Amino acid sequence: PAAAKMLYRVGFASAAMLLAAVVQMHSELALPQLPGGQNGDDGESFTFYGFIAALGVGLQGVALLEPDLSLQTLAHLGGALAFFYGAWCHMGAAQKLY
Repeated sequence: PAAAKMLYRVGFASAAMLLAAVVQMHSELALPQLPGGQNGDDGESFTFYGFIAALGVGLQGVALLEPDLSLQTLAHLGGALAFFYGAWCHMGAAQKLY
């Protein structure tokens, strides 16, 4: 199980970094082309909540889900909530931009 846990952590950390990189690239390349994208509140929300979603994915990888209710399990669930909330708000901002 130790190898599986490490693979899970590496996978989630990689996914979090890739998501953050895509959000950053989008904010630099696409947002300036959209009306109100770079300097507007919607563009800032789009980028901010994209990073929150990436942070949530990373937190889920660092804190593994355990069968019992522990601090690590709560951190994992907090990461899931951060991802879901970040993705929800990120898409809400995207609807306004596009």
